[in-house]
Amino acid sequence: MRLLNRAAWFANGIANRVNAKKTEQRWREDDKRQMQFVDLPELSEAEFEELKRTWPFLKFNKNDVYWARLYKKEYGFDPYFISSVNQCYQLRAKINPRSQVCSLENKALVDIYFPEIPFPEVYVRRINNSFYNQEMNRIPFEEAITILQQKGSFIIKPSLGTMCGKGVKKYVIDEGKVASREWFSKVFEGATSNFIAQEVLVQRPDISRLNPTSLNCCRITSIYINGIYTYGAMLKIGKNGAHIDNWNSGYLVGINSDGSVKEKGWDDKLSPVYQTDNGIVFDSIQYPCFQELLQSIERYHKKYFPQCGIVGWDVIIDHQNNPKVIEANLVIPGIPAEQLCSGPFFKVVRDELVKAFK
Repeated sequence: MRLLNRAAWFANGIANRVNAKKTEQRWREDDKRQMQFVDLPELSEAEFEELKRTWPFLKFNKNDVYWARLYKKEYGFDPYFISSVNQCYQLRAKINPRSQVCSLENKALVDIYFPEIPFPEVYVRRINNSFYNQEMNRIPFEEAITILQQKGSFIIKPSLGTMCGKGVKKYVIDEGKVASREWFSKVFEGATSNFIAQEVLVQRPDISRLNPTSLNCCRITSIYINGIYTYGAMLKIGKNGAHIDNWNSGYLVGINSDGSVKEKGWDDKLSPVYQTDNGIVFDSIQYPCFQELLQSIERYHKKYFPQCGIVGWDVIIDHQNNPKVIEANLVIPGIPAEQLCSGPFFKVVRDELVKAFK
């Protein structure tokens, strides 16, 4: 039996290594495809060696430095950028241990776990095909329908394992009508077995005007390593008619420390963009209440996620001037695009990361 267990353990280890290699190759191919139309400078041998000295705990591959070359094009060579998507995931696996983040990323439970964080109000939760109300009391299907009928409009969002806005849909029940059981059955069948139905947020008019059909979130990437805190920030703006502001449907542009927006942003093909689709120039935008948001995010990270080194926060200011946290991303917080918009914000914690990896 011990020999069988050891053989199973050995086989599982081999399978994990094979899967890791396939994942590395997939990310490498994705980077290459995304940057195929961008004229990237090469890294010199001396620059490549300097990257390795700066980040001695990361694996380097000369065929896997597309992002380092892009950062060199935009900022000049700087070894303090994390240079590839694969390295970002090596880093995330170390500073956000999977044992810490799996349950914390369940969107059906985060408002229960972290009551101080102003997440959108959850009306109904479906967890493993069972329905629960806001207070986490189990309810029948018919009661879930009644709750949502009374709300009139709601957002359906998968609570596990999605990214880039996949599966997020807005539903509006026509005024004066009562949606049928069959209508709700189709809505629920189109979702996953784990989802939330939550409030439809209304953002401040000055941010809504950037693209009225999407929430134009501020992404604050907070870093907390061995007592040292830093952050990067960018604005996500939906394209004309888009219902989500993720990169595949919008533009990313950095935010300065005073809340002013930078001059230049990027689309998902890495083409430079300087204004919204309706003609608002990026560097004319001032993100509201930015200092208050930064202070809140730092407090939330230190209080609720002290064992996680990096958190990607999507936040907005609503029409009543209240902050709302759309998501706190721990498994895929995003690093490459944030560095493109914010610069090498890991530089502040580089020495602490070297210690942590030792």
